[in-house]
Amino acid sequence: MKAQEYSDLLINFDPKSEDQRKAFEKITYRYPYFQSAYVHYLKTLKVQEQYNYELILRKTAVLSPERETLHQWLEQDFANENLQKLKVVQTLAAAAIEETVSTSIEDQNSESHAVKANSKPLAASDDQKGLNKEIGAKKAKPKKKEIPVAMTYADWVIYSSKGKIQPKEKNSSLEEKISLINTFLENRPKIPPVRQDQPKVDLSANNEFNKEELMTETLAKVYLQQKKYKKALYAYQILSLKYPEKNSFFADQIKKIKQLQQKS
Repeated sequence: MKAQEYSDLLINFDPKSEDQRKAFEKITYRYPYFQSAYVHYLKTLKVQEQYNYELILRKTAVLSPERETLHQWLEQDFANENLQKLKVVQTLAAAAIEETVSTSIEDQNSESHAVKANSKPLAASDDQKGLNKEIGAKKAKPKKKEIPVAMTYADWVIYSSKGKIQPKEKNSSLEEKISLINTFLENRPKIPPVRQDQPKVDLSANNEFNKEELMTETLAKVYLQQKKYKKALYAYQILSLKYPEKNSFFADQIKKIKQLQQKS
């Protein structure tokens, strides 16, 4: 993906779009430390309620220097974004109208010296009153949700999902620790020695080796370069089960391999 294509993707960002979610997923796979792509990918997962949201949240939190900003980004409501932009434009227009009206009134007062003291002020129109109310509403900013700063990474993940911090267990007192040590020294527990007549158990028999555990993406790429399509297809099927968060990427690779099999 070129820089211009990525810029267009950010400008037309829609967290409800499944195509954009897949596009950001491919970018994060190719550039695993690209914080901007991870943040937008995480937003699409949250809005679309995907199963791997918690996993990507942990990775994005590690890449994000300011987690409070990340939390605000995730809680941002994109459905009302256009409405907010419209209100901003209306506010700017209202300010310009108010400034124009006040300037014209001052010019009229300076030119006319025969204005009576008991004359009534100009009545504002209904539209002007509505615009002034909107300006007043803009000035009253909503209170910012306070997020605890002194949190560990695990506490922050719990707070972002549940909105609260679980209370920590109290540490045992020093006297309890000393008592536990004294009890251990008094009892002097020992491991009994192994008897000669005791049968030996072969632990290697129960430890079965599974080749699927050694399957990696590098090995799958090697199979594909060597044109061993059956092994490459099998490798990507195993990887899709091991790493479900990359499911769509592996599905694309499996589709390409099947197309290559048909051509060969």
